[in-house]
Amino acid sequence: MGSERRSVDDRGRSPVPSQFRKSLSEHGIQELYLSVTQACGFPVVRVYPPDAFTKVVQELNELEDPEDQDAAYAFMHLASRCEIDDAGRVQLPARFREYLQVTKEIVWTGLGQYFDLTHPEAGKILPAVLNQAATNRNSPISRIQRCVFRSEKAGGASGSMARPAADQ
Repeated sequence: MGSERRSVDDRGRSPVPSQFRKSLSEHGIQELYLSVTQACGFPVVRVYPPDAFTKVVQELNELEDPEDQDAAYAFMHLASRCEIDDAGRVQLPARFREYLQVTKEIVWTGLGQYFDLTHPEAGKILPAVLNQAATNRNSPISRIQRCVFRSEKAGGASGSMARPAADQ
């Protein structure tokens, strides 16, 4: 758990925070899956270990509501696989950097089963956004968030791969 600011180099690589990298390494994880969502109204790139991502995908494939199916399609269409390189970095595709509007720095937040990547300024607006949490629930990104949240709540993304070693 917790958040850490990390650099993003000119090639779009960002080092995985050491506490998260240690936990991933202990579980033999060298690849991650990325997709977009929102948290409290600001853009987020969600980073899943393989098992958690697979479980979310399975749950999304079982959705029956057409709007939820559209959101699941968008989630999968935007998803990307990345590997942790020998220097402990991940390559963030340009579309994710653009979505977050990041150039030189990003915030990694460990959330137990996955990580969230956000713009460094996102935390500054969090209190105001929390006061407006229930706006435009019908936007596509909000539907993605609800679908993924239901999947995670139902146990679709179980596990603790993203926890720092001290929390396990």
